[in-house]
Amino acid sequence: FEDRGNLLIDMPGAMGGFFDEAFMQDCFVALMAPEKRGKTWVLMELAFQAAQQGNNVMFFSVGDMSAAQIERRWAIRTAERPWEPKTIHVPTYLEIDGDDFQTGPEERVFDKALSKNASRKALKKAVPEGRVRLSCHPNDSISAEGVQWEIQKYSLGGWVPNVVVIDYAD
Repeated sequence: FEDRGNLLIDMPGAMGGFFDEAFMQDCFVALMAPEKRGKTWVLMELAFQAAQQGNNVMFFSVGDMSAAQIERRWAIRTAERPWEPKTIHVPTYLEIDGDDFQTGPEERVFDKALSKNASRKALKKAVPEGRVRLSCHPNDSISAEGVQWEIQKYSLGGWVPNVVVIDYAD
């Protein structure tokens, strides 16, 4: 009980308080929620934070999105801007009154699409190069043994993941 291992992902703010020390070395964490509740977003954010904090991250996407879709979402996250030109409202505060809440929006206008060059530049700035490996598979096409094989393939080449994230549709 004395040796709890190393904390691999230290989440900022309220997420850090929620997850506390769940992401210690040798831990297994599963997230469950109904469809369309943001599980992929949370998993991608965990992977992003893990990579930013110096971990090698293996991200498996099984069934939901293609590699191009994952890379697009990763680009949006690292560049901190939408993919297409648009105006977005960013909450600057939150007031809760019973079951009702209000936010104070800050308006941000993006008049150009996110370019490939800008997204690459943001990614290089946000995450050290070579920290993330992406492995995409159709639904029901990879087993636990397949995941193990993919990890071993990279490990034999000298790249060993500290964090493995599996976004599995069902």
